[in-house]
Formats: sequence, C-alpha cells, structure tokens
Amino acid sequence: GARHIDGALAANNPSAIAIHEASRLFPGVPLHCVVSLATGTSPPRATQGAGVGLPGIVKALIDSAIGPAPIANCLEDLLPSGVYHRFSPQGSAFDVAIDQTEKAKLDALTGSTLDYVALERHRFAA
Repeated sequence: GARHIDGALAANNPSAIAIHEASRLFPGVPLHCVVSLATGTSPPRATQGAGVGLPGIVKALIDSAIGPAPIANCLEDLLPSGVYHRFSPQGSAFDVAIDQTEKAKLDALTGSTLDYVALERHRFAA
C-alpha cells in the first residue's frame, strides 16, 4: 500500500517553501508580506519519565527538528523588517489531537483563537 508521512516532518512551518516557490515563479520581485498562520501551541508540560532513556531522547530530537520556531526565527532575521508576520496562539486549549472532534474542545479552541485575535488586533489591523 501507499506510505504516508506527516507533513510536519518536512515543513511544520512551510513559509520558507512558499518564499522559495514565489522567488521561482516571480524572479526579481521583492516580497512585501508573508503571513504565517500557526495552528496553536500548548504550554510545555512535565511528563514523568520524559526524556529518560533512548525513546525519550529520540522524541526530544524529533520534536526539536520538526518544530516551526527555527523557520520563523530565520525568516524574521533574513527578511526585511515588517515583511514576515507569524501568528501563533498559545494556551492549554491547543493541547488536542489533530483529529479532535469533541464539541467542547473545539469550542475551547475557537474561544482561545478569538482571544488571541483580540489580543493581537493591532497586528491584524496593519
């Protein structure tokens, strides 16, 4: 059968890929605005035994390799000021499985996202 790989392994923050594609499609045209919309992150939490032994070390390495922050940091440093805009809400509501369907948890996600938009409204108005 077909083998599928989670896209996060290749591009958890695909902004750099989009910029590369834009430069190939429109050579010599400067970027004016790149918007990166994250799906939200939950605060770190301690897990008993986490990081212990080979499985814990492998998980920590994978998490650090596929995280979106390194791409966001590079783009903020390399692109002209005011071009790259990353919106990344955070909170415990975002500690859900990718296939979450429970209404209460989806409502919490919606509420946390709306709170984030209200808090960052100055960035959305620009």
